[in-house]
Amino acid sequence: TGKLVNDSSANYGATTLTGVLFNKKGDIVNASTTKIDSVAAFSETPFTIFFPNFNVAEVNLGSTKVSYEVNR
Repeated sequence: TGKLVNDSSANYGATTLTGVLFNKKGDIVNASTTKIDSVAAFSETPFTIFFPNFNVAEVNLGSTKVSYEVNR
């Protein structure tokens, strides 16, 4: 879970968030996406990315990466 912060005066449409999980060696062990319908100006939008079928013990949570793509 997290929150997408829009600190600009622009509204954005559908946004795809991608989360990537790594192990302690830096190898990718899982990835997943979620979509947000819209992101309002000066807002904080909560999100959750679900990762099916992974072993928590092998994940280095400190190296998790989340990226976003706005569909304009």
